[in-house]
Amino acid sequence: MQTDGVLEMTKVGTQGTSPRFRLSVCAAADLHDYSRRGVTHILSIDTPGFTTPTPDWFSGAHKHVSFDDVLSRKDARAFNAIEPTAADIREVLEYGLECLIESRAEPTHLLIHCRYGASRSPAAAYAILCLWLGEGREVQAKNLLLRIWPEAVPNILVVAYADRLLRRQGKMVEVIQGLYDQLNEELVR
Repeated sequence: MQTDGVLEMTKVGTQGTSPRFRLSVCAAADLHDYSRRGVTHILSIDTPGFTTPTPDWFSGAHKHVSFDDVLSRKDARAFNAIEPTAADIREVLEYGLECLIESRAEPTHLLIHCRYGASRSPAAAYAILCLWLGEGREVQAKNLLLRIWPEAVPNILVVAYADRLLRRQGKMVEVIQGLYDQLNEELVR
């Protein structure tokens, strides 16, 4: 349910989580590597104009959203790209919520991918982990994401939309900005 641009969701925090929920992140080229890993749901973050085909090994639910990997509206205009919108990220969160709710009844494995698996899909995964773990556990969600996918550099614009939709008052953005700052420091050394 949407109210004033904010996503109203069933409470899923730590009280409602299930150990039967698994989440993976990958690049589109690596989808075949998950054919025998019990994937029940796929979230494809596609490049506009290209829809990732459902893998022939997969028969579960497959959700698509489409936007370019840009970090701001200014970048989108400069590169003639399509930026993510609040509606796109709402779809991501709603799909994540569906998976989390299903995991209460049966094991669920959500595989999230984008073209390279570096920015858009890790941002979506981070948002869903924040939803799963509940408010106040944004750092734990980032740490879990980095255990799942060490190469993650979550798209900050996606995270900003999720932060607003989940009413985290900038906490999600702050945690990911801290990751950006840490990566920049490591590059300078």
